[in-house]
Formats: sequence, C-alpha cells, structure tokens
Amino acid sequence: MYKWLDVSLWFSTAALFFLLLGISQISFSADVEEGVFDHASALEKSRGAVGNILSDYTFTDINGMPVHLESFRNKPLIVNLVYTSCYHICQMTTEHLKKMVEIATESLGSDKFNVITLGFDTMIDSPEMMEDYAKLRRIDLDNWYFLSGDASSVERFMNDVGFTYIRTTKGFDHILQATVVDQKGKIYTQVYGESYDAPLIMEPLKELVYKRPTNRGIVANIEDRVRFFCTVYDPASGGYRFDYSIFVSMFIGFMIISIGVYFLIKEFVINRRK
Repeated sequence: MYKWLDVSLWFSTAALFFLLLGISQISFSADVEEGVFDHASALEKSRGAVGNILSDYTFTDINGMPVHLESFRNKPLIVNLVYTSCYHICQMTTEHLKKMVEIATESLGSDKFNVITLGFDTMIDSPEMMEDYAKLRRIDLDNWYFLSGDASSVERFMNDVGFTYIRTTKGFDHILQATVVDQKGKIYTQVYGESYDAPLIMEPLKELVYKRPTNRGIVANIEDRVRFFCTVYDPASGGYRFDYSIFVSMFIGFMIISIGVYFLIKEFVINRRK
C-alpha cells in the first residue's frame, strides 16, 4: 500500500511539474509573440542608414582570429546579416547572394570587393557555427568572410547599418537586406528581399569599382571608365558580359562624320579656287 502511495505521489509530482513547465512556456510564448515586426519602420530605419560611416568593430572569423572592420576599407564591401539556426529565409538569402557574388566576381574580379556575413544571434552564432553555415552553402571564397561578435558590438553594428529584428518563438523576424559599403566605410545603398535582380547589387558595385578615380594613373582610370560602360547586364543569361559594341558604333559614327566633313571642306576649297 505504501509503495502504491509513493508511486502515486511521484506521478502526481511529475504531472504538476510538467503542467507548470507548460504554463511557463505558454507564458513565455505569449510574451515573445507580443512584439510584431513593423516592416514599414524597419524599412525607414534601413534607408535612413544610407550615408552612415561604419565604425571600426572587431569581430571573429571562423578560425577564431580577430578581424577589424577597417581592414575592409579601400574596396567596396557587401554586408549580409543572418542567424545560423534559421532553417529557411536566411539560407535562401545567402544562397541568392552567393549567385550575385559569383556574377560580380566573373565581371569585376574577386580582388575588387569583399563580402562579410555576420551572425547576429550572438548566443548561438559562434565561429564554429558560422563555419558550418558557410560549408553547408558551399561558400569558400577568398573575399567572403563569415564572422561572429559579442552582443554589444553586433548590436551597435546592426544599428549602424539600419538592421532591425525582433525575437519570436520560432527564432527572429528581421528585415532582409544586403548593405553595400563604399571604399571609405560609408553605406552606399541597401538591397532588399530574399532574391533580387543582379543589377540591383551589380550596378552599385560597378559604380564604386570603376567610376571612382584611382591612383593607378590616367590610362588605368580611362580603362576603368571603358569597363564601366562595357560591362552590361544580359537578361537572357541573368548575368553580366563585356560589350564593346557601343564604342564600335561610336567609332563608326565618328568616321562617317569625319568623312562627310572632309568632303564638305574639299568641295568648299575646290569651289573657292574656281
């Protein structure tokens, strides 16, 4: 009889424990779900960040080594924020960015720009998790860095780039943006959505890479301007290609005009002699 009472008491205590646990979970869920992600204000904050100069933050790469944000100066930079436990949207966003980076690398060269993916869930997004995230996406590029950081630095950095998120029971709701930063660390533009057309991110990169004067000399600057005009988007392939036809057309037009002017001058001279 006493054994039966002991067993009953044990089951009653266990049932009470799980009941209280369930209530606390429901209470926690309700607290978390109270916040509703405001897309309009998030977009306004993001657009308002254009023109901000990024401070020099120190993050950690997948090898556990410190990385200073200022080390990315002198080249355009694409900033991508994710949380590694996201099973859908973040993965799709990074996969699409990978395609855009491949297009940019083919057209501009991997040495012309850099990319960083920063994990903003600082409790989980360790260097090891960021490394696994990169491996699962099969991203192994010399100019793409997967970084982690402490809560304070990541929070301040997100504020600088205009990134907004709220915590939910399923993870996080957040704005989907890729931030393009110029060579001086100034936010140049924002690109939104889990997928977007290549020109939205390629055209800003082209402008930053080719239209900004460099110290490589006059000939190099002219070459960059030519490349800027000749690197064009091909809707059929969804990529970029070099097209020198515009300069060929200009040359042909110049020759036709020159020949016309030559004959007009020649005719004028002949008539004057007569």
